[in-house]
Amino acid sequence: MREKDVNEDREDEFDAAPNYRAIEPTSLMNQPRRRFLSPSPFEKLMEDTDRMSSLTSNSTVGSPLSEALATPPDSECSDVYGPTLTHTARCQSFQDPISLGETSAWPANLNAVHRNKSYNFEIVAPGSARRKRRAFSEKRLSPANQRTPEPDDEGQEVGAYVMGKQIGFGGFSIVREATTMKNGMKVIRAVKIVRKQAHNLERENDKIQADFEKEVSIWRYLSHPHILPLIEVYDSPHAIFCFTKLVSGGTLLDVVKKNRHGLPAHVAQKYAYQLASAIRYLHEDVRIIHRDIKLENCLIDVSVDDEGSLLLCDFGLAEQVPGSNDDDSDPESSYGLDGRRQIYRRDVSTEIKGSFQYAPPEMMAITAPPLTTAVDMWAYGVVLYTLHVGDLPFNHTFQPKLQMMIAKGDWDVEKFRNAHAFAGDAGMAMMALSVVKGCLCKNVERRWTIDKVLESEWLEHFSAESL
Repeated sequence: MREKDVNEDREDEFDAAPNYRAIEPTSLMNQPRRRFLSPSPFEKLMEDTDRMSSLTSNSTVGSPLSEALATPPDSECSDVYGPTLTHTARCQSFQDPISLGETSAWPANLNAVHRNKSYNFEIVAPGSARRKRRAFSEKRLSPANQRTPEPDDEGQEVGAYVMGKQIGFGGFSIVREATTMKNGMKVIRAVKIVRKQAHNLERENDKIQADFEKEVSIWRYLSHPHILPLIEVYDSPHAIFCFTKLVSGGTLLDVVKKNRHGLPAHVAQKYAYQLASAIRYLHEDVRIIHRDIKLENCLIDVSVDDEGSLLLCDFGLAEQVPGSNDDDSDPESSYGLDGRRQIYRRDVSTEIKGSFQYAPPEMMAITAPPLTTAVDMWAYGVVLYTLHVGDLPFNHTFQPKLQMMIAKGDWDVEKFRNAHAFAGDAGMAMMALSVVKGCLCKNVERRWTIDKVLESEWLEHFSAESL
């Protein structure tokens, strides 16, 4: 048979397709299979017998081609999971074949697992078909299902500020950008948000609010060049909003991660002095114990210069030490042998707070001693070691082993002495090492105070004018 005649026959078949009637499968099997010189429109789709054997399966229902050729049966089909039911979702419809010899159009297995992929087809010309792009359906929410914006969502107004994108989060809070106008200029700040209904339990919500209100009561009165300032506070029925300076330089932890062998000596010395000056302000001027000094709580403000300026933040665990003008007969506080004011107040817990790697040895004891500023000095020593070496002095994945290392005061002195930051400067290494040893002293009474650190040979000539 000539190719021209074959093509004419195929065109006739497509033209007559709408008038087809359902034909029994058994009668088709007895018909001789017609062979074409050119590929059948669906031969490529039917090459793999393990694939779907019918274009009217669930994966292609609704396509233009299946609507034209499918003849859904009216009879009931047997469901393998139960009695005979009318279940169009599980029954495959029979379609009229393209020719009497085309038997691949009949489904081979009604219980075959259907593909999840769905394709649309379009008839371009008689005897040819091409695959279009995959059809994706987008589920649109009805107005009833749309969520009402929360007061702290992006785009909402709080006072003179407009909430921006989220840039951080904590255990019970999130941090967003906040935009306002100041002197006709657009100003972007950061806002820490603590919701008043963060948990389902009312008792938990009350505790979170009490802790955060305590943090705000301390934070709002602090004013130091190296402490993150609290600019404004908004208290609403939904949440408490604390607006502060937006710091884009990351944290001291980010800086250490970029310098895995330690920071350059002059940069580490600069950050050490700035952190020490902030701690001196807390301990001596406002009588505050931070209790959570660590790399993550030291922000780097790069708006000043490329190296940045350190800003101490997060006063969620801070405690206020009674001043020297308090009554010395107060049974809940007294002075230690080193002159540090000790806290015996019943509302202050001496359990380990903050990060375990920064906790001092005295907190590992079964009965912890009174809380003093010495806990901050130990954490300061951990920070100094990490700035020069690039690793924490006490670090282990197994917490009992880590606890044992801290209790013994077991840290690598030689690793610090030979740190890459000193680059063979033995004199600088010895001066810095003496400060670290003084801060990481196990004996609380002999541990260095912040004043002694600032008076050390390592920092005595490092004044604020040289920053």
